[in-house]
Amino acid sequence: MVGGILILLECLCLKLLLGGYFAIMPPWSQADSDTRLWPSDRMGDFTVSSAYNKINYIPNSHSDNMWKQIWNIKSPERIKVFMWLVAHNRLTTNMRIARWDGETPFCHHCQGMEEFVLSVLRDCPMASQIWLHLINYSQRFNFFMADMKYWIFLNLTMSMDSFGGSNWIRLWAHVCYYLWF
Repeated sequence: MVGGILILLECLCLKLLLGGYFAIMPPWSQADSDTRLWPSDRMGDFTVSSAYNKINYIPNSHSDNMWKQIWNIKSPERIKVFMWLVAHNRLTTNMRIARWDGETPFCHHCQGMEEFVLSVLRDCPMASQIWLHLINYSQRFNFFMADMKYWIFLNLTMSMDSFGGSNWIRLWAHVCYYLWF
């Protein structure tokens, strides 16, 4: 009885294996050749930056435009580099220092808030007061409620000031720089 069951199981397994094998389509001579495509790059090529953007959910066009706009700000090089550091979240804040050596992560001005890039440049009461004088009333909600990536994108693509000027990106970059220093 046990031997018959084993033979039956072997036949079933063999049939399943062979059935799956015969279901695979053989190569077709008229088919196009195989190509590798990376869906996160316009050209289909894999790059480290396209993988980084894919992981961080940054669409290609937004990422490319953001870097171009940062490097095209009509400002001194130190402000462009500073804004690049902001966009990469690489400024040395108290929160970052606290991870290294156990110092307090709190802002020196606010005392109750942990200091991270967006808190220094936008959310600190001192920074907020400056922005409230510069931001158009209708744009304040978007300006103050956006997360870091969207906040940068928003300020690089829209004129947020109440003066109606076309130099918003330059003004925004300079204010951020002077808030930090």
